[in-house]
Amino acid sequence: MKSYVEETMHVDIKETQKQLQLPLSINNAYKFRQWIIQGQSILFALPQTNVSVITLEKHFKKLSKMTNTPVVFGFNTLSTYKMNKMTAKGIPFILNEEQIYMPFMGILLHKSHLRELSEVTKVSLQTQRFILLSIYKNWTRLSLAEAATQLDVSKMTVSRIFDELEGIDSSLVCRDGKERVFSRKEDTHTFWDTFYPYLFNPVVRDYRLEKKIQPNTLMISGLSVFSEYTMLNGPDYPIYAITREEEKALRLKEMKTVRSDEDPACVMQVVKYRLELNEGRLMDPLSIILSLSDYEKEDPRIEIEIERLMERVLQGWKG
Repeated sequence: MKSYVEETMHVDIKETQKQLQLPLSINNAYKFRQWIIQGQSILFALPQTNVSVITLEKHFKKLSKMTNTPVVFGFNTLSTYKMNKMTAKGIPFILNEEQIYMPFMGILLHKSHLRELSEVTKVSLQTQRFILLSIYKNWTRLSLAEAATQLDVSKMTVSRIFDELEGIDSSLVCRDGKERVFSRKEDTHTFWDTFYPYLFNPVVRDYRLEKKIQPNTLMISGLSVFSEYTMLNGPDYPIYAITREEEKALRLKEMKTVRSDEDPACVMQVVKYRLELNEGRLMDPLSIILSLSDYEKEDPRIEIEIERLMERVLQGWKG
């Protein structure tokens, strides 16, 4: 990155390591270097993990105040959305081989071919499938073509998945020649923590039925399957996950339901997707955690078991 700046700006940079007395949360998040450019002392900070723009802004202000020198963040990859946000907030940064933004020196240099990535608030269905399966199957590197095969979807769909991944954490998608590649270097816990805020509840709606339905091959879900994964007892009635197609085939909208304060004979949850783990008998544990209501999570016993189950999954789920 130093050589890129030198070649682009036609300057020589003197670089030394910088030891700072900083809070651990900041000190562990970056590698620091002292740069001197044309007599101007600069603190160069290279993030070691994915850091949000909000956090970068807080750290930028704190570091600027503590060191009394301009602070510049360095990145090897960066989404256009994040770049635009940092530019709008006046946060100096260098994107290796792509862009230099140092407003305190009046410098904004960039290439024109950067690809636009939309802001992601919640991931799409296929992206959520990819994220969860990558945890269960411990995918750390997959080409676009390999991902399409694993998910049984088109390459265009995987391209959109990669766009969303890159929009949240640009370090996860790189290029191997002309092909885009999913490449995860961080541990599974960090990967989950990064994407958890962007994941959605897979349950669209549920039916609390007055009469029980013969399960046949229905997938068990909700607290019924949560009890299978944990030490807790499940409800007195079964809960099943069904697709929209099964909802129509069973004609659930025509069936009698009970009030929320009454126990049903069974509950049918209409879900956006089902991951075929455990031979398709049980809904996967992370989707179950995502599907639990705030009311259910308020139970201290459930809260404890969620943490235990999540730890088991993130340490290496065996199914």
